Amino acid sequence: MLLVNYVNKNILVLITFYTIVIANDHVDNNPECDAEEQEVEECGRRMVLIGRQRMPQTVDELNKFCSNYKKEEKCLRNHSVKCLSPSAHQTVTILINSVVSQNQRICSKNWRTKKLIISGAKCLNKLNAKQTNCLQQFIDRVQGIHQLSQNAKMPVICCNYHKYRKCATNQVTTDDHMCDAMTTKTIESLIDGYSGDVINYVCDLFKSYDQKCDTMANMNAVGGGAANATVEEIPKSFFSLMVKLYLS
Repeated sequence: MLLVNYVNKNILVLITFYTIVIANDHVDNNPECDAEEQEVEECGRRMVLIGRQRMPQTVDELNKFCSNYKKEEKCLRNHSVKCLSPSAHQTVTILINSVVSQNQRICSKNWRTKKLIISGAKCLNKLNAKQTNCLQQFIDRVQGIHQLSQNAKMPVICCNYHKYRKCATNQVTTDDHMCDAMTTKTIESLIDGYSGDVINYVCDLFKSYDQKCDTMANMNAVGGGAANATVEEIPKSFFSLMVKLYLS
């Protein structure tokens, strides 16, 4: 069991991380919840600017995103209340709060923040296929995570999280003149902000593991992988991936 002291808006929340059993995450026998799954997936995708969403390249596009994300937030919160177990709802709420906080920073009156998003958008949109591939590799590498022991989950999650960050930022720094150091910082900020303090706090230790992570991030090396995989829904967006990891 890994206990994380997570501070959000001056409220101390004690989270038991990696101890929620996946079978108990959802409310059983609720057809309405099942019918909402696809729309909820889309709400999560639209609420996050990285992964599979085109970045806003103009002021108008950014303002439109800022006007719409609260609708997506409501969609996610309503589904969580109605369709998740109390413990899963509490955990997913922490993730939603992190995503909202990130969007509030993007949509604040601070013009410098908005300018960084807009100026980096042409680069990131040009690299969208490569960025999406980095995310897909992350998704593939943690597929089957729920079958691992609690002690084995953390290195697999954290090493692959840092591999994803490195992949996403390397794509930025190796491209043409449209991308610069500030674009790299922008993508790092977006990944960190949308992942939330829990993931970043827990996984901070693994930043320096380097070669050790090459083995520790391998599902087959820790007893997982396709050969031992159980049926597990595959995330289709950055947000649903984070839900999977938070509930693992």
